Amino acid sequence: MTSTLKTDKIEGVTASGSVQMPAGHIIQFVSVTSSTLNATNSSSFGDTGFDATITPKYATSKIFILGNFSIYMSGASQNNLAELQIRRDDTDVRAFMTIRQYDYGSSGVLIERPVTMTNLDTPATTNAVKYTVYTRLREGSGSIILNDDSDDFSALTLMEVAQ
Repeated sequence: MTSTLKTDKIEGVTASGSVQMPAGHIIQFVSVTSSTLNATNSSSFGDTGFDATITPKYATSKIFILGNFSIYMSGASQNNLAELQIRRDDTDVRAFMTIRQYDYGSSGVLIERPVTMTNLDTPATTNAVKYTVYTRLREGSGSIILNDDSDDFSALTLMEVAQ
């Protein structure tokens, strides 16, 4: 026997009007894109100005973070090492990636590639949470550039996942 439930609207029975979704369901989705160029040759992590904010509906929710970045590295150094971080509220590192370029011919190098980062965070709050991209050049004499060309763009996507 099968049953069909048809409805135009689901409302909670309490005054808050909240309906708890089953574990694994996406409660909300936030996606931000940027084509703004950001370059650094600093050995210290710097805020790229690229961020996304989500306000969890439930303190028990997890936030799935998906970052897709257009990265360009160049330099006269034979060995360059760059790092990207996604931080929660500018302090806690939620995702981390290292990119290395190496030139066996010692003539300098450049690399342009997409980079994908993911993380499942547990902010344990119903307050707004901001996730920001940070970059640095850890080794070498080159630079790391986010969105080098006018047709490049990066995306930061946040999904609240019911628990």
